[in-house]
Amino acid sequence: MLCTGCGLENPQGKKFCTQCGTPFSKLCPKCGAENQPLSRFCGDCGTVQIETPATPAGDAASIQKHRTQGERRHLTVMFCDLVGSTEIAHKLDPEEWRDLVASYQRAASTAIERFDGHVAKYLGDGVMAYFGYPREPIHLHRALRASGTTGRFKAATARGLTPFVGRGDEVRMLMNRWERVREGEGQVILISGEAGIGKSRLVEQFHAQLTGTPHTWIECSSAPDFQNTPFYSVVDMIAQRFAWRSDEPPEVKLEQLERSLERSGSKLTEAIPLIASLLNLPLPDKYPPSTISAEQRRKRLLATLSAWVFGTAKVQPTVIVLEDLHWVDLRPLSFCGYRRNKARRRRRCCCFTPRARNSMHLGRCERITHRSR
Repeated sequence: MLCTGCGLENPQGKKFCTQCGTPFSKLCPKCGAENQPLSRFCGDCGTVQIETPATPAGDAASIQKHRTQGERRHLTVMFCDLVGSTEIAHKLDPEEWRDLVASYQRAASTAIERFDGHVAKYLGDGVMAYFGYPREPIHLHRALRASGTTGRFKAATARGLTPFVGRGDEVRMLMNRWERVREGEGQVILISGEAGIGKSRLVEQFHAQLTGTPHTWIECSSAPDFQNTPFYSVVDMIAQRFAWRSDEPPEVKLEQLERSLERSGSKLTEAIPLIASLLNLPLPDKYPPSTISAEQRRKRLLATLSAWVFGTAKVQPTVIVLEDLHWVDLRPLSFCGYRRNKARRRRRCCCFTPRARNSMHLGRCERITHRSR
C-alpha cells in the first residue's frame, strides 16, 4: 500500500503508514462507510469528506516534540454546521449539495479568519474553528549583535531620531498632567492613533522631558502573538523594570524582587511565592509554597501587584507606559490602578497607546487623539 503522505510502500492490511502515520482509509462522518484517503465524497451517501492533511515524514519528529511542550492560553473552540442539512441533502443532486457545502465552508472560513480564528477541520457540513490558537509559527532568528533596545519603536530608532516638531500642544498637556501626578493626583492618559502616526515617539519625548526629575519609569509593549497569553504584559513589565538579560541568574532576579518589594512595604512571605510563580522562578526553601486555589491565587497576585505599584509611587512619582494596548487583555492590568476612582490620590501616571479604531473602557481619562498633520 502506497502512502499518500510520504510515498512509502507499506505492507498490505495496514491501517496507518509506518513512516508518517497517515491513515489508509477514512470513515464517512455521516453514514460511517469506509472510503479511500483522497476521496472527496462518500461512495455510499455522497457526503463531503473530511480533509485530512498528510503529515510529511520530516515533520513527524517535530510534531511529537511539540506535543511534549505546553503553554497556557485562552482558547475558544467553535463548531457550526448547516441547519437541516440532512433534509437539504435529500432534496439536492450530489453536485448541487457539493457546491452548497463548499460555498458555506468558504463563507464560514472567511468570517472566522477575519476575526483571527483558525479553521481546525471540516466535519461533513460542519466547521470546527479555534480562536486564540496561532495560525502561523513564530520564526526565530539569531541576533548578530546585541542592541540593548527593547520594543519595536526603540529597535527601529536605535540609530537616531529625526527632529521632534509639531507636537508642542500634546507635550505641554503631558507635562501638565505630570505636575498633577507630582502633587499626588493620579492620572490616566490615552494616546490613540493609527499605526505609524507617532504615538511611541510622543511617549519617548515625554520621557525625555522628565530627565533630571526623580521618577520611576516602567514601560512594556505587547504583540498580537501574545494577546491570549495571560499576564504576558505584566511579566514583560517586570523584566523591563529590572532590565533583566535573557541569561540573568534566577538568584539575582529573586534578590532584586525582594529589595523592590521590601521598599514598597510588601510582605515578602506572601508576595514572593506569588510573583516567583508568575515569573517561573524557583522558590527558595525559606518561602512556603502556596496552597490556595488558582482563582484565589490570581486575586492575591493582583492585590500584591497593586500594592507593589502604589508602594513604589509612595517612594517617588511613577509612570507606567503600556504600548499597543489593543493587543492586551486589560483584566490582569487592573493592578495599575487605571480606573481613577480607585487610585486618584496616588503619584502614579498610566500612559496607554492603543490604535484609534480600538475603543476601550478605562473610566475617566485624558485622551489624546494623535492624527497626521
